[in-house]
Amino acid sequence: MTFYSKFVESVFSSFMQKAEPGTEPSKASEELMTEENTPREEILDQYYTTPYGDFAIKLTRFGVYTSYDRELVHLVTGGTWEAVFSMTPCHLQWAREGYQAPEGMPERTYDSVVSGKL
Repeated sequence: MTFYSKFVESVFSSFMQKAEPGTEPSKASEELMTEENTPREEILDQYYTTPYGDFAIKLTRFGVYTSYDRELVHLVTGGTWEAVFSMTPCHLQWAREGYQAPEGMPERTYDSVVSGKL
């Protein structure tokens, strides 16, 4: 066993607690089982309603704002609350209906693969 695998095993063993059958899991193990960046429902108590769905906005631990729908799916992330509030209804609409380019703008498609030698 390498040093790294011994280290990882010791770190995880200190966090993980084996629960006896029929007992409730400890608070520490519940926190380990949940995703770190997913907000809890009680934090998202202010939902805004649009024709395309409801959303809430939360300040993340990194100092940016993120909007979430009722199923706690991340929608839009931005630097200011106002920017996230104004773009989230557009995101919900485009997710449902598809994006339509503004009048007079050509419809463009882009390729995410870089072709040719750099």
